[in-house]
Amino acid sequence: MTRLCARALLVAVVFCVILPSAFGQSAPTWHELTDAQRELLAPVRDRWSSLPAPQRQRLANGAAKWKDMTPLQRERAQEKFDRWREMTDQRRTKLRQLHTRWRALAPEHRKLIRQSYKRWRSLAPDERRALRERYVNLSPEGRREFRQRLRERARERDRD
Repeated sequence: MTRLCARALLVAVVFCVILPSAFGQSAPTWHELTDAQRELLAPVRDRWSSLPAPQRQRLANGAAKWKDMTPLQRERAQEKFDRWREMTDQRRTKLRQLHTRWRALAPEHRKLIRQSYKRWRSLAPDERRALRERYVNLSPEGRREFRQRLRERARERDRD
């Protein structure tokens, strides 16, 4: 049972990193948590009140979300947490910065990026490999021109 609680806590911590802060909500005290949240967060009970309010809110949100997950979703969340935990601090910092940049993009821009990624993933692995090699072999100027053409195509699609 202790191992299960520890794993659940680890996953809740992942949600602290992945989920955005709950702005405008006050962080719950230990007694304001549900029984299920308290059980999941038991490993941090002794220091709960000393945690920063945004962290307490994120932990509480993560614990609530964990309760509603299917076993498969929990397994995937655990795998993500394990990958996160194995990363270097430098890599985590880089990912946080990328996440911040992503969230700052306009929703329409994020939608275009998702669509492009979906098209990319639909290509056969050999096609993706060939395109990646072509891009890597471009000069810096060639890469800038390529990115500019992509932006122009995206703008044209927006007008249509």
